[in-house]
Amino acid sequence: MSVLPAVLAAACGGGGELTLSIDSPSPGAVLSSSPFVVQGLASEAPKEAKVWLVVGGVEDGQYFGVNSVNIDPALRGDDGIAWQTQFYYSLCSPNFEPGERDVLLVESDLDLLNELAQALANQEPVDRELLREHVLASVMVDIQPDPAECEGEEETPQTEAEEP
Repeated sequence: MSVLPAVLAAACGGGGELTLSIDSPSPGAVLSSSPFVVQGLASEAPKEAKVWLVVGGVEDGQYFGVNSVNIDPALRGDDGIAWQTQFYYSLCSPNFEPGERDVLLVESDLDLLNELAQALANQEPVDRELLREHVLASVMVDIQPDPAECEGEEETPQTEAEEP
């Protein structure tokens, strides 16, 4: 598992700021089976701010808050605090667009938390620019559905009910 030097420095007492690494998935990984697990290390548990997983489409620029990431100090190891979360896509949906996704971990203050919660409730994207100053870690992945998994999930045409 690769560890960012900033995470090591902070874990050894040389930082003070929250730093995170995304160790999996690796940059450029092709992901084809949902749910997608994201994991890494944190230098410390956030004191007041929350850490959120945000996933966005590179081509369309639409970023969606997924969930809050729990960083439990009880999981501290020699290299930092292990954390893990996941996100889903309906890969077999006719509306799903394969392609590059930007997977971000953002440290949310109260304003950003309100923006993410409102966008999530309204199923709307947030602007990448709004997230820029809050990004702690990111990784670019390519999401491509596995055709074998989607074979049985194709829509079946509806037939009209016969009248008695």
